[in-house]
Amino acid sequence: MPKEKKISFKYFINSKLKSKDGESYPLYVQVVFNSLMTKLKPLKSLDISMTEKEFDSWEKGLTLQAELQQKLNLLKNSENLIEKVVRHQYEKKQKFTFKGIGNLVDLYSTKIIDILEKGLIVEIQNRLEVSLTIEQYQMVMIDEAMEGIFQRLVVVVGKKEAQKIMSSLRLHQYTIAFDLYRNLVEVHAKKNSVLDALHNPLVCTISEWRFGDGRENMKKFYSNPDNWFNSEFVANNLYFEKSNLELYIELINSELLRYFKFSTGL
Repeated sequence: MPKEKKISFKYFINSKLKSKDGESYPLYVQVVFNSLMTKLKPLKSLDISMTEKEFDSWEKGLTLQAELQQKLNLLKNSENLIEKVVRHQYEKKQKFTFKGIGNLVDLYSTKIIDILEKGLIVEIQNRLEVSLTIEQYQMVMIDEAMEGIFQRLVVVVGKKEAQKIMSSLRLHQYTIAFDLYRNLVEVHAKKNSVLDALHNPLVCTISEWRFGDGRENMKKFYSNPDNWFNSEFVANNLYFEKSNLELYIELINSELLRYFKFSTGL
């Protein structure tokens, strides 16, 4: 069995880029693999910037201010993700290059909850586009954030018509699937002391779904009756039919697959 190729990481602050405050610069990592080298941000979502003094202190093993230190503590997880992406690309390509690696790392670090929310908004937009005039649509979707869409729709067309427009079976099923994920999986992760589950960019990401056993874990989680009666879930009046459990799981998986294929062009 051939020896696994070594991958190495070396951090530096990119002082060639423009500083936001005149003192701090973005943290970058130099990745070396298969005699090739690239430089990229560890994770865009971390958005780490440091002064030269802070960087020197960090390299010496000193603890920095809390918010910055918390982000730096996630760099090992970031390295694991970068390594997974690099090795995956190396195994599938006859001639490996680092081209596009940064974009793939950003893709795999995208939180599942964000992907599903974007998908739900698209479902709502599709429903509104066939039900409203252009002017009405623009009034309702003046802000694409989930909060407030239904309230604005009620103002524009009235409550009865708004309920009729939003009564699509597909939209109803997707909404329940989305709420299941948001209120059960993320809350469960947070209650089980996963580091800042709703804020850690490496918790509940598409990486676990693509590389790990995220799909199977999701199915096991939903199939356990002990997880159906979460207090936060019930408090939001969110219920689902046990017989449709597979459907909701499949809706989530298909949306993640659609997003992945769209983002990678596969």
